[in-house]
Amino acid sequence: MTPNHKRSATHSANIVWTREPQHGTHTTTHNLRERIKMTHHMISITYGPKIVAICDGACTQIIRKGNRVSVGDTIIFHGWEGKPYRSKWNWRKRVIVTEVIPMYATEYGFAHTKNINARFYLWDDPHADEIAAMDYRSIPHGLVLTHVLAELNGGNILDGENIDGEYQIIRWG
Repeated sequence: MTPNHKRSATHSANIVWTREPQHGTHTTTHNLRERIKMTHHMISITYGPKIVAICDGACTQIIRKGNRVSVGDTIIFHGWEGKPYRSKWNWRKRVIVTEVIPMYATEYGFAHTKNINARFYLWDDPHADEIAAMDYRSIPHGLVLTHVLAELNGGNILDGENIDGEYQIIRWG
């Protein structure tokens, strides 16, 4: 780390590096503070078929709630020897994110933008099936994704849980 760099912690898993302007320079629209951001995410995987597919490189997509991941971020996937969060990690795989696609979901379908004129896909649309297949679901159908999204919300769609929200389709490889 050089003297004109400083480290600031934003989250325990994220590190943000900022570069301060050199001495004697002025801040203008052409000479603004440069911000270099390197973010690392730790994601545990417990879905059996997906564990094998991620380790083998067959699966290169995951869906997560929120909008915390950016292109260029590093994700470290890992699994557990025994009970999740109560045992040691038994495998790890590091990937660099190459594509992030926003996904705004409702119980009826989803869009890739909040724009009112955006294309809205129903869960039984072939595009939803394609996303489910790339997400390495045992049944590659868009309706299966509704169950995945409900689980990401901490619930079960069969119990009438709401899946409305903002998600990210994260790809690497």
